[in-house]
Amino acid sequence: MRMLLARILMCAAASLIGSRAIPPSTVLIGDSITAAMPSGLCRGALNYGRPSATTRDLLKLTDAVLAARPQTIVIMAGVNDVAAGITSDETAANIEALRLLAPRSIVLAVLPVTKDYPRPGYNPAIDRINERLPDAVRLDIPARHYLGDGIHLRPAAYLVWRDRLRELGVCHR
Repeated sequence: MRMLLARILMCAAASLIGSRAIPPSTVLIGDSITAAMPSGLCRGALNYGRPSATTRDLLKLTDAVLAARPQTIVIMAGVNDVAAGITSDETAANIEALRLLAPRSIVLAVLPVTKDYPRPGYNPAIDRINERLPDAVRLDIPARHYLGDGIHLRPAAYLVWRDRLRELGVCHR
């Protein structure tokens, strides 16, 4: 009986440690593309992806990200800034501000939209943002890994994303 009770207590303690006491090693922050990343793909990461979020919106999450005390922040944002008419200079400045929220930051380049995306002019605007983020990590996502809307991603795209983050020492197995 004592052994069973000891095991139950150890499991309960491990559960508490896993869920509260140890800060996440990584915070993912971004828009709906980030929000849709399946939770099991980047173990130990806290996902602060927010559908329709602009970089202005993400700056409002600063306190929550700081409270999580991550070692690394991964930022994937900017495409909604194009829709909102936010300049590429402001988008880049907002992303740079987000970079300061953790000891290590990884900025992912804003993904292009495919020919299926119904609004013209997005890719030139995305290119202007990416030009202002020279250290951004590029993800090579094939068009077939996008959903039919031309902007959101299929599950296979998140495997490409995860594998690239693993190369950078994030999203451990």
